Order: sequence, then C-alpha cells, then structure tokens
Amino acid sequence: MGVVDSRATAEDDGRVASRSRLLPLLPYLLAGLVLLLLIVDSCGTSAADLAGPYYDLDGTAQDVWLDSSIRVVVDKPMSFQEVEKTFRIEPQPADCAHCLTVARDGFSSWDGWAPWAETTVVFNPDRLEVFQAETGYTLSIVGKRFSFHTIPVPKAIGFLPSPGKEGVSTTAPIEIEFDRPLADNSRH
Repeated sequence: MGVVDSRATAEDDGRVASRSRLLPLLPYLLAGLVLLLLIVDSCGTSAADLAGPYYDLDGTAQDVWLDSSIRVVVDKPMSFQEVEKTFRIEPQPADCAHCLTVARDGFSSWDGWAPWAETTVVFNPDRLEVFQAETGYTLSIVGKRFSFHTIPVPKAIGFLPSPGKEGVSTTAPIEIEFDRPLADNSRH
C-alpha cells in the first residue's frame, strides 16, 4: 500500500478551489479576448478598404473665413512629397507658397509607416488671409474632391438717418442694416 502525501492532496484541493473561483469569470475573460481580437483585426485593414480622405473647414459646414485653415485626414500613410503631388486647390489661393504641412498619426514609433497610420494635411496653418471673398474653391487630394465657398461680404441695404437727410444732430445714433447677420469671428 502506498503512502499518501498530505502536501499533494492540499495542492490538489487548492487548484480545484482556484478553478472554481475562475469559472464565474470565464465569460468575461472570453468577451475580453474577443474584443482584443476584433481590435487587432481592425488594425490590419488596408487603406484601400477605408473610406477617406475626409476634411474639416474650421469646424464649419459651408462658408469659410478668408483666413481659414483646412485640415484633411487621409486614411493612409503619405510622405510630404506624395501629398505635394496630389494636393490641389483651385483657384490657387494667393500668397501661400509655403502653406502646406503634413503630419503623421498612428502608433508608429519606427522610421517606417504603420499600416493603420493616417496622414494629416493642413493647408494654411498660420491662418493667413489667402482666400478671396465670395469664391468657390475645389480641393483635391488622392483622387477625392471637396468643394467649399468663402464667406460673402456683407452689403449695407439700409441706413438711418437716410442718406442726404439734412438737420441731423451730431449726437443722433447711426444705424446700418446689412443683408445678413454679422457673426463674430472669435479669431480676430
């Protein structure tokens, strides 16, 4: 008859107890593993499968200021030279020979590009007044085209006192009515 080692029995009891404590956590661990696999799988998506590029005109949907900065995010890695070859704004904005900047995004800490990296292109980052008022522009990059318009110049349509009126006091209020509301430009 063999000798039963009491230490081995205690270890076995400990393992069974550990397993029974982990059993209720098993669904959570599996869900976490599935989520991790989904995240890793989405990182492997090729740039050809993505919908970009997309752009932002100072957060506005329509009319932009004459000194607006335009940010375009391309969903694939691009060098400055590649951006220069494909980036166009028509008609060409004035006095903006060096208005294009390119930044890389993503988690790439090495010299090469990460397959999930984005390229952020900013036109007019210094907010120079390069656009003409009431003008339509078309931006193109990587085969995509975007259109935008610059703000219209407000036009005076009414005056109080009316032009040519005589005997107006020098302390009388002057009112000018414009064809559209004047919005505050918080940048100025």
